[in-house]
Amino acid sequence: MMDNPSIVVVDDDPLHRTMVLRGIQSSGQPTRVGTSFDLFGVQSSTEKILFVCAAEAMIPDIASVVSGLSSLAPRVGVVIVANEADQNAASWLNAGVLDVIRRPFRAHELGLRVRNAARRQALECQWLTRQDALEALVAEQTEVIRSSREEVSLRLISASRFRDNETGAHVRRIGLYAAVIAEAFEWTLFDVEQIRLAAPMHDIGKVAIPDAVLKKPGALTPEEWSVMRLHTTAGEEILAGSSVPFLNMGARIARSHHEKFAGGGYPDGLIGEQIPLEARITAVVDVYDALRSRRPYKEPWVEADVLALLERERGRHFDPKVVDCFFAHLEAVRRVWDETPDEVLPV
Repeated sequence: MMDNPSIVVVDDDPLHRTMVLRGIQSSGQPTRVGTSFDLFGVQSSTEKILFVCAAEAMIPDIASVVSGLSSLAPRVGVVIVANEADQNAASWLNAGVLDVIRRPFRAHELGLRVRNAARRQALECQWLTRQDALEALVAEQTEVIRSSREEVSLRLISASRFRDNETGAHVRRIGLYAAVIAEAFEWTLFDVEQIRLAAPMHDIGKVAIPDAVLKKPGALTPEEWSVMRLHTTAGEEILAGSSVPFLNMGARIARSHHEKFAGGGYPDGLIGEQIPLEARITAVVDVYDALRSRRPYKEPWVEADVLALLERERGRHFDPKVVDCFFAHLEAVRRVWDETPDEVLPV
């Protein structure tokens, strides 16, 4: 592929090619001649001029010629030499041709117009080069921002794991499951990324729960349950009020992921769509993964039993639409489970 600015001068009349060559050369343009679709170029100090000897049948379908040249060398411009009576000039220019030069022409005029076309193409190439550099820079900076946000999320989650029994793989899976469901709901790519980062922070408020409650080996008393439930509002307080979108989404998830679709959840007793959708999604995927996972205090459930529970709680604990979407994309959910295994726990 030729990266330097180039001009292809196309003429369908073999009798006029010598005149075209002389006209280009009269203004000092370097030229080479080739057969149909064979391009030969000579590099000058500022530009490259290419001359193509085109078969007559090629000229009416100039859009295909321009397209073919663009695929071969995107920085190549095209100039057409045509008869005065030819009616295709408008369509050629619309196809992207730089100039249409009519016969008869003065050799010096043709050379100047080809030179001007070369300058225009050089400016276009400069713009494309700068555009490519800008796009590369934007892509690089976007990746830096994405990685930084993910690091913030993971570091916050790591802080909570010192207080809880959850594994790093579990919290990563929560985000990946949630992204699967959000994508199925046709969220924007931006919002899918937000929930992937936000959902793992659903239990971050547990850092505020005393060890006597959080790590109690036996059943909690009603008073202790009241304390444990405070992790929802504590999580919201930790994450809310940020200018970072995924932290604000994380605050909504932290507060509302224990709400129940039919009511009776905490901390606010919300019902149905009063519960933020991101929290309804997180509630389903969190229960799925938590029940399937092995923990020091419990054995994992078999998946069939987990799925049966989700179906029983459809419309009661869980949003029916989220449950249905979960089942419709169960294979993608299982891939997340398989590809993000838990660390091996000590016996």
